Amino acid sequence: MTPRHRITTRRLRLAGLLAVLPRALLAACDGGPTNRLHDGPIDGPTARRFSRVRHAPLRGCARAADDHVRWQARACGPAPGSLDCPESLPDCAAGERFRSATAVTSAASACRDRLRSQAIDLGAYDSRLSARDLKELRQLLGERRGFRQSNVVATSYGARLALTALQETSADVRSLVLDGALPPQVNALYSAEALDALDQVRGVCAARPACNAAYAGLHRLFEQALQRLEHQPHSLPCGVVISGHRVLDVMRTHLAAGQTSDLPLAMDLVAQGRLDQADALLCLSTWIDWVPPVSGMTIPVMCHDESGQPSSAGRLPAEGVDWPDSFRCASAQYGTQVAAAICSSWLHGQDRLTVPPRVHSTVPTLVTVGQCDPLTPATNATLIRVRLPQAHVVLFGGRGHGLLESDLCMLQVAAALIDQSERAPDTACAPRPGTIDFILP
Repeated sequence: MTPRHRITTRRLRLAGLLAVLPRALLAACDGGPTNRLHDGPIDGPTARRFSRVRHAPLRGCARAADDHVRWQARACGPAPGSLDCPESLPDCAAGERFRSATAVTSAASACRDRLRSQAIDLGAYDSRLSARDLKELRQLLGERRGFRQSNVVATSYGARLALTALQETSADVRSLVLDGALPPQVNALYSAEALDALDQVRGVCAARPACNAAYAGLHRLFEQALQRLEHQPHSLPCGVVISGHRVLDVMRTHLAAGQTSDLPLAMDLVAQGRLDQADALLCLSTWIDWVPPVSGMTIPVMCHDESGQPSSAGRLPAEGVDWPDSFRCASAQYGTQVAAAICSSWLHGQDRLTVPPRVHSTVPTLVTVGQCDPLTPATNATLIRVRLPQAHVVLFGGRGHGLLESDLCMLQVAAALIDQSERAPDTACAPRPGTIDFILP
């Protein structure tokens, strides 16, 4: 990692967050300004998609050795201070598995004890402190290179970090793009948002005459089938046991990936008790229960961030109001692989944080969200919009989580906002709510 006193970049590459300095600030460079967003919040296809959206060649101040600064949030990656937990990573290929929530929590506790034995202060890792690190980095860029503002593009947890940083100061932010946003006030470790996402799918199906006729009464029949499976799980020929919450967990992954066209058919197969065929469609038998988070960010940062949130098992979550209470609790408990239980153990002996206030800012902002996102639903975008009067919220019909990683239209809309932050971006390419081509029997 480049020492802070040697930072000479125009592009900041962050863990889960991308900052790009505006072209106006680059005009003084000898070779002319850059006209390209380069790289994404994580490695992979994002960089290629950004390159397709903004294809003008890099010009101007490119210095091969000094063009990038890689900044990692506290607790992430191989850098000193990483809090990854290999104790929570069984060798699944060798048949190792966690068999209960107790085993998962014990592994996390072993990781916590090991880190404490290394004199690591687990209370020094949360989004507020990472945001202050980011603020200091921006100040250094301003003092040493004259970069006074940046455009910030963030996705999922990165949006939480961006909003937290915005609470510290917004003067150095020219525009803000938040995709699949996770506001600091939202309890991400104990929620039943997957049920609300399924309701979106069922609602779209009910509004289509052909789909509604093919799957009449699906809501009630599917719920009854899940209740039966929860009380009396079904054993597939391969020996895998299918419970009601396992079905919901698997459907949650399909929703997140935007794979929604086959979900009414899958729900109908479950309702009819045809679990073998539902397995062929959803891959129920390959789902691995009790896979806890192991990354340095997920456990210490998220647990500390949300330490002030009520998260006791059995508490009725706010989401899924049209579902039986038992499934609202099961979805919240199992949907994040007992992260709430892990946090209870992890935070032992640490001070709890208060739930932060909502962010208020007049920074031009774009908030994008998939209609069927089970992780950061459209209600999150609504919460953000209330206190950001210049925010444009775009709902992508039928899509799931992480549009920044999968949707070219989202990148085009984001690029439009960054190009002209004073104007509302053109969102004509975004699929309208209800844009799902369902598979009918």
